Amino acid sequence: MRYIFLIIVGILLLTIFLYNYFILYRLIKLFTTNRKIKLLTLILNTIIFSPILLYPFSIWFVFIFYISLTFVVVDIILFMLTKTFKITISHKLYKIIIIIPFIISILVTSYGYINAHNIVKKEYTITSTKIKNDKGYKIGLISDVHFGNTFSIQDLEKYRNQLNDENLDFLVLAGDIIDEFTKVEDYEKVFNMLGSINTKNGVYYIHGNHDESRYTNPKDNRKEKLLNAIKNVNITFLNEESINVTDDIIITGRIDYSYRNLGVRYSSNDLIKNLDKEKYLIVADHQPSIYQENKNAGYDLQLSGHTHAGQIWPFGYVTRAISFDYGYLKEDNFNLIVSSGFGVWGYPIRTEEKSEYVIINIEKE
Repeated sequence: MRYIFLIIVGILLLTIFLYNYFILYRLIKLFTTNRKIKLLTLILNTIIFSPILLYPFSIWFVFIFYISLTFVVVDIILFMLTKTFKITISHKLYKIIIIIPFIISILVTSYGYINAHNIVKKEYTITSTKIKNDKGYKIGLISDVHFGNTFSIQDLEKYRNQLNDENLDFLVLAGDIIDEFTKVEDYEKVFNMLGSINTKNGVYYIHGNHDESRYTNPKDNRKEKLLNAIKNVNITFLNEESINVTDDIIITGRIDYSYRNLGVRYSSNDLIKNLDKEKYLIVADHQPSIYQENKNAGYDLQLSGHTHAGQIWPFGYVTRAISFDYGYLKEDNFNLIVSSGFGVWGYPIRTEEKSEYVIINIEKE
């Protein structure tokens, strides 16, 4: 998986580099007739791309990506105007037109940065005949914090205080709370903060695909330190196991789907077979892509994250093509809630949806 991702990123970088060269060449040609224009373009393009090669997960890369993307649209429009409709674009007008992609890219990237740092509350209400408590239950859902990318401990404390005011029955941490970029010394700080959120019946955590830094080869015992950080706070780690949370609700916590070939992830049928089907059965499963398996097994509600709702436009089209990637889905008696995530991965930018924490009200039908 790691190598596939690197190949995709490499192809994307090469494509943008070549197209950006073409863009620069045309820009420079507008203002100079220097014979060495191709060499000058290559040098400038290399300078522009050097920061990206040194640190691919940068705001600069997103900015360059949107410039290239916007220029594609502009080029298509110009081609249609000049070739299809035979409209002549003056040299002066062309100089004005080519400024547009830069303005759009600055605005979109700036919005994406602000949006990634602004967490909103998303709320859903579900009813079920399995709920006997007249008051119902209020559940919190946090996924994909990817701590260290956009937030500090002080930021996390602010939202901890907001969640304290919700008077939750319990809280689910649906994976990727930390990742490869999180400092090991921050593990305990992060889980201490999340474990201190006030709930009546506890905080429950499952692994995502990034929590154990599986896409790198860390030398600092991250897996062991992660487990220690969880054990030392008021958080229950559910690893292919279930627990009675309330008189009406049982929650099953799953290890991420990316572990499926390691022999540590069981079938949904195996996990549910000994559970009381008269109770409301919740499964916390980081990736939503195989929700049908959990639905067919008999779970009532699945809580997921992982997709980030695409995070950076237009990649949401990809995540939506793979599976239901964001929001609330109801099929028969099965409910699926997929969060866009509390944080962002890799790039501190979000131009698809909002970063969020989720409140789920489960009421008596």
